Amino acid sequence: MSIEVLAREALERAVDYDDWFIHEVETGLAQIDAGQTLTHDAVGMRLARKLADHDDHR
Repeated sequence: MSIEVLAREALERAVDYDDWFIHEVETGLAQIDAGQTLTHDAVGMRLARKLADHDDHR
């Protein structure tokens, strides 16, 4: 595989990642505008439940 092909593939991956990231940020901002947010405590409770579920499946 040539250096040009490797460079092109790396650049395409970087651009694809940037496109994905921008889309995710825009989605998050739209959720904030729509009032779809969680409090710090709610996030903590969700995380605790997920960690407990994970421990239960071990």
